Amino acid sequence: MSESYAPRQWWVPAEPASVPLMRRQVLNAVREWRVCDDQDALDGIAVCTSELVTNGVDHAWTLTLGVTVSWTGTAVRIEVLDKDPLAPSRSDADPGDVHGRGLALLEALGRWGTERRSCGKVVWAEIPVPVTARTGVPAARIDRARFSNHGDTDA
Repeated sequence: MSESYAPRQWWVPAEPASVPLMRRQVLNAVREWRVCDDQDALDGIAVCTSELVTNGVDHAWTLTLGVTVSWTGTAVRIEVLDKDPLAPSRSDADPGDVHGRGLALLEALGRWGTERRSCGKVVWAEIPVPVTARTGVPAARIDRARFSNHGDTDA
């Protein structure tokens, strides 16, 4: 992978103020890479980042979260590492519920999953960037060794 598309990683407190901070950081990385100029795709990336970090803040029972963004060559991948080993589960929210739609939203915008680590788990989402929205970047593969110093994957 070209150095210019190297994954970006941050450690943030597991608190609500980290949600808008990570949304800005992830979007700044995507803009610096110049891999997407489509506002709809950028909005999807922002929403997915907010959902993943919010879920970590609300459900992971941890003090810090590791947030990584990477370019796969066709999608932007956002990962949130926390120390809770339990995978999130999708719930069916009633129309009046305030919570319970996050994972369905991730599915609507792209795809998501979890990877167990010895220190907890990573919850990730990949948001595809339409070919017409790409700014001429070559296809690249993500570095699967990210967070390698924090545990093993079950892959």
